[in-house]
Amino acid sequence: MLESQFQEKVSFESLDDFEIEQLGSDLFYSWYSHYQYIEALYDIGSLIVSITIPETLREYVSEARSCYAFQQYNAVYGLCRIILESAIRHTCERKGFIERRGNVVDIESYKPAELINQAAKGDLRQRLKEIYSKTSTLLHGRKIIKSEDAKKMFRDTLKAVQDLYK
Repeated sequence: MLESQFQEKVSFESLDDFEIEQLGSDLFYSWYSHYQYIEALYDIGSLIVSITIPETLREYVSEARSCYAFQQYNAVYGLCRIILESAIRHTCERKGFIERRGNVVDIESYKPAELINQAAKGDLRQRLKEIYSKTSTLLHGRKIIKSEDAKKMFRDTLKAVQDLYK
């Protein structure tokens, strides 16, 4: 494909700045634009909580938003699981349900269902379990995610995390 753009043999080890700029413009903008990126970021939403959250959680949310904007819907869905687990673990640490040995937390000794049961009650507990279960279908290779699936899961996850931190 690259060689057809230049109509000659291309060496990947010797692309100059002009060639990179030209290829980037021709290839990247042939399927995507900065308008789509901004619209998607605006469309997907964000996490708003009233307490300090771990920086890693903030980064996961930001990365999921970027993945959505770049149409990487499987990645968004997978990151929803990471966001969920990070928030649950942080909540359980704050509430003292997870033991620390000095600076070490043996997170492997806690099952996700147990942590969800410790972190939440009632409707919220059920929503957390549903998100965990639904994201498992992707992470275990049983589902491909479309745009609307990713957007809904991201919004459901952020709503559940916001409710968890209330």
